Amino acid sequence: MIAPNHIATAGHCIYIKDEILNTAQWCDYIVVTPANRSAYPSQPYGMALSQIVEVSGYWHDSFDSTDDWGVVELDTSFDTGYLNLSAPSGDIWGWWVRGQGYPADLQDMYLIGGNIINNTAYQFVFNNTSERGMSGGPVLDGDQNIIGFITAHDTSNGNAIVLRLRDWHVNKFMSYR
Repeated sequence: MIAPNHIATAGHCIYIKDEILNTAQWCDYIVVTPANRSAYPSQPYGMALSQIVEVSGYWHDSFDSTDDWGVVELDTSFDTGYLNLSAPSGDIWGWWVRGQGYPADLQDMYLIGGNIINNTAYQFVFNNTSERGMSGGPVLDGDQNIIGFITAHDTSNGNAIVLRLRDWHVNKFMSYR
């Protein structure tokens, strides 16, 4: 959640690439259920459907994984709160970060933590096993600021690959508040 009725996520979660045909299509619909847990099957905060979606032009046009982000506007607002966004500058190698998301085979949020072992201006990798389905989940620094979104995991070791937020991302996402 970046605002009461907007979420930010990985672009490939809403504009889906078909690897075999090298084509893509928009999701038919997106259902958002904050704090979904198997222990609370009644959807504790309710649910919402998407109204408008936006993805990076670079993701839309060329499936550029270094710009894999999207924003979803919901048909209702949630009073769950949201975390701050931050664009870390410089070398962030060694930072401890926490990722979270909903793996495809689980109904509960999955938390992972680890140290950044590789970083560029556009992405970083941290050394903890992410799971398929966690894409789009936020990655937080030690101060609980969102500094990126999980976009993939390395199939050889499971390390999380993350879109690194830059200043313009933060400004764009903040404009929805």
